[in-house]
Amino acid sequence: RAVGLALLTRTLRQTWTAWPTALMARGIPIRPGPLQTILSIRMFLASGEESDLTARFLFDTQRQRLCLPEFLPAPLIPPGARVEIEYVCGFGAPDDVPADLKQAALRLAEETYRRGEVPAVGAPLPSDVDAILKAYREMRL
Repeated sequence: RAVGLALLTRTLRQTWTAWPTALMARGIPIRPGPLQTILSIRMFLASGEESDLTARFLFDTQRQRLCLPEFLPAPLIPPGARVEIEYVCGFGAPDDVPADLKQAALRLAEETYRRGEVPAVGAPLPSDVDAILKAYREMRL
């Protein structure tokens, strides 16, 4: 997940008890990507009541971010409530994964096998793998 990508298609869920501060300013990045579709955005109250918020949001496909329409505030999340976004992400089937990402995964597996241990979280990637993944990293300005 060094670049926040799901290679194969899968359905995931993120949960919030408060909206991320980025929602109002620039939208919430949906990771891992690439996002295929948003299935639902629902609020669950402490009482067990559920409401569908999907129609209140937009998805910026270019930047892979969940956004609010202009001038529309985010729905209030009351104490004890939570919001869940369920979405489908990934490139698709194994044949749909870009060849360079397949190569990076194979190269990383080869390096792990050669060393005889799984690299620690945050350990530097082999330079050739890192070079491939750079093209997929989101650039921050």
